[in-house]
Amino acid sequence: MSVDGRAGMRLKLYIFILLISQEAVQISPINAAQGLAIIPKPFEIPEFGTVTGFLVTLGKHKISFIPPPRWHVETDSKALKVTCLAPDLGASLSFRLIAPNPVTMEKGQLTEELLKAYITTTYPKATITRTFLSFTNGTQGLTFDLQMLAQGKFLVTYRLAYIPLGKDLIEFNLTSSSSRFESFHNSYGYLMSSFKVEGSTDPSVKLLEP
Repeated sequence: MSVDGRAGMRLKLYIFILLISQEAVQISPINAAQGLAIIPKPFEIPEFGTVTGFLVTLGKHKISFIPPPRWHVETDSKALKVTCLAPDLGASLSFRLIAPNPVTMEKGQLTEELLKAYITTTYPKATITRTFLSFTNGTQGLTFDLQMLAQGKFLVTYRLAYIPLGKDLIEFNLTSSSSRFESFHNSYGYLMSSFKVEGSTDPSVKLLEP
């Protein structure tokens, strides 16, 4: 394949990922005035040496994370969203702040039933295929794999994880074609294990002890 051909294929993949990542019905409350800021920061990882991570101010919260190796990082201040794109543009891995939490919690807990109802509303064309727990550096959240026929042509798989953050909610989203989804599992785990809440002006947020 020529250089122009490869560039064209990458552009098509990029457009495809953008389209399927926007399939959700945007009903979540977002307070753009809370703002988003991001700066790079070096982290020492025993297996890899010094790697570049990021410190993010996301609304009331300060977060650190390390993107998967060679993944490109983009931000959307209006949506309070950070997105990592795979080197070949075959997948996107994002997290966003949903503020305030749109899911009415039972006794302060996000139950599987409540989140399934929320997902069914925001992703009405998708089918939930699996439910399990995902872990970040200091907390955990319910996680759902979904499949959907995007644009009426492509079978797509999403992995949505939900982490309560005081009165807010963090939504993680791994999106790729279903045929390649399993190949991005390690990248998902890489980001999730590095994701850490460093501080918050919300007193209800419990921080990991140093």
